[in-house]
Amino acid sequence: MISEKIYGKLIALLREIKLQKSSNIGCFPSSFLIGNVGLEWWYTKKSYKECNDLSKMIISSNKNFVNCDYEYFSRVIINTIQNNGFNKELFNPDLVFKSKIDNLLEASNQSDYKTLSKKLYSIIENKLQSTITDWMVLYPVSSLKSDTFVFESLDLVLLSSDDKTYWQNVSYDYKSSFGFNPTNGQNYAMNIIPAAYKVPSTWLIFKTNGTENGTIRKMKFNIKEFIACICSFNITSSESFPNYIENETPRYCILFPGNNVVDFNLRINSLPFLQPSFASNFEVSVETLKEVDSYIKSINSLAIESRKRFETATQFIHYGLLASSDIERFMHFYIALDALFGEKKNVKETIKSGLLTIKDIEPHIEDKADKLFNLRNEILHGGSSIIEDSKYYEKYLEKYEINPLADIELICYKSIKSYVKFVKKI
Repeated sequence: MISEKIYGKLIALLREIKLQKSSNIGCFPSSFLIGNVGLEWWYTKKSYKECNDLSKMIISSNKNFVNCDYEYFSRVIINTIQNNGFNKELFNPDLVFKSKIDNLLEASNQSDYKTLSKKLYSIIENKLQSTITDWMVLYPVSSLKSDTFVFESLDLVLLSSDDKTYWQNVSYDYKSSFGFNPTNGQNYAMNIIPAAYKVPSTWLIFKTNGTENGTIRKMKFNIKEFIACICSFNITSSESFPNYIENETPRYCILFPGNNVVDFNLRINSLPFLQPSFASNFEVSVETLKEVDSYIKSINSLAIESRKRFETATQFIHYGLLASSDIERFMHFYIALDALFGEKKNVKETIKSGLLTIKDIEPHIEDKADKLFNLRNEILHGGSSIIEDSKYYEKYLEKYEINPLADIELICYKSIKSYVKFVKKI
């Protein structure tokens, strides 16, 4: 059922689309054709906000649009309204053409604005639905090495580059991928991988339905969660920390559309860094992948708020893994703990209470929680800009024989693995 707020927001948008030139500085012209008739409307700054708000409301209210981006939807909405300017079911064409009224809402051909809004929204929704498509995204994984594995909990597939049989099966419904060979990175015998990168030993495949930008955004989110969880299950001590080099991990993905809604067969899109730059491949066994996949499935069965906390924590762990400084790294990992356990106005005690979940594997966790909170406060309130210069750093190192930067990362990993137990306990 469409929310009354959506109808109200659409009415507000129509009121901000001006048919006459305005003296308002924040009013911008837009020229376009309806058939062979040229028109010029003016859009206020408020109209752009109303349109963006409308887009976000539509996406949040319709599960079919979950992997769509509001910026693209906003453009579609404006274009759809313009294309229906002479639609007699909605507007009075004579009023629209002569532009003798202030705004498009006043050109309504309906007895009440709500009826107009409902009819126009139906057209807009159908148009939005027709502009989204199925996507398959191929992302090169250079930091991790794995056999082919279907990671169901995050809708990801890890594809070994040599596994041509699985590639043929997984890409069967995407004609745009028929010429691509994951073993050598060529498309119809032409090299398409950016010259700076080698063909990876493992690809990551993500499939969904949505807009292009919405699909990439969701893929990035899932990859970050995946990497944070893989590290949580593989890095169990300071001795198991991988070595880092300057980040040279791939910054691209290959987009394969599922039908002809878009005007290309495949596209190479640039991305930010998504992988930690480990000095050597981080090999992950199928057994570990099964364990992680099963665990995230248990996370997905939790209440929405708990799921959201877990997902947010994994995003900040990922930020920590890619951070360029020790201060950033420490703060991102601390924010991950806050995301898992923290409550407003009682951050210290609620994080400590949550960390007691891992007391059986961290016997000093209660005392560590206090000291990590003190270090966090010193950094946050300007007491130190270099983590090693903090008075708490040396004390922590002397007492526990591990520096707090490494320890908070390990504590985050243990907390991720214990989060289901924590939620069931509260």
